[in-house]
Amino acid sequence: MGQASDKINFALGVEGWLDLNRTGFRAGVNRDEASIGASYGWQIDVVTLRLDYAAFLPFSDLGDHFGHHRFSTSVRF
Repeated sequence: MGQASDKINFALGVEGWLDLNRTGFRAGVNRDEASIGASYGWQIDVVTLRLDYAAFLPFSDLGDHFGHHRFSTSVRF
């Protein structure tokens, strides 16, 4: 069954966009880690391109690589 604290997880985050929704910044925290991220997007005719980056920083054991990092790209048309 487990403890109730093992089943409940709260998280808090904020996100904001600048420059006509082209540049975004975000940050969040839960009981295990904090995260920060940024996005940049641009539109070419009817195609929208976006680059995203996020870093996840655990509260225990950062290790040699200073947390986990994710990059992604997306194309919308």
